[in-house]
Amino acid sequence: MPGIDFDQVFSPNVKLTSICILCSLAVCLQLHFHHLDVDTAFLNSKLQEELYMCLPHGIGEYSNRLVCLCCSIYSLKQASCVWNQLLDSKLKTMGFCRIHADHCIYILCQKGYIVFLAVYVDDMGLLSNDLTFMQKIKDKIGQCFHIKDLGWIYQLLGIAIEYNYRARTIHLSQTHYIEDSTICFGCNDGHTFATPLSFGIKLSKNDSSSAD
Repeated sequence: MPGIDFDQVFSPNVKLTSICILCSLAVCLQLHFHHLDVDTAFLNSKLQEELYMCLPHGIGEYSNRLVCLCCSIYSLKQASCVWNQLLDSKLKTMGFCRIHADHCIYILCQKGYIVFLAVYVDDMGLLSNDLTFMQKIKDKIGQCFHIKDLGWIYQLLGIAIEYNYRARTIHLSQTHYIEDSTICFGCNDGHTFATPLSFGIKLSKNDSSSAD
């Protein structure tokens, strides 16, 4: 319940414009562009609220017991918020600075080395001008969370990224996203569907149904 179980649920996500800018920087500055994923990210955060839950049936002697949650779990409304707060504090401890234009873009500069970090919940795009320095940053993040190092980036935010580091070219597409959407809504077999409303129709409050 708002005001009782949690104070806020807002969690920022990286902007699509920021991703495009980072892709441009990767090409112009010839940066290495890698992808990280945090395993079970929401389970890392501590809860500030006193929150209780009933354990599900079927787990032996602990079934249906009432317990106090110490850490965040998936499906909590504040889970993404407390995870973002934890990640933000850890990154700042490592020396990262969050930019004002996008609260999910972090920058770290040390002795001529630079790292850009884009965060989308538990996915991270990592750009750097030096692979050795980038690996050190990965190791530091890995000391805080269980991560998957996915290597060179191929997809982020549903956007396929084809990055040729040597040729200094990058190509973004959403072909797979479009194909998956047409399959999901049954439009992949060439069938067309009528629009739900006629063109030019005007609605008013009186047209809506009323309920108690």
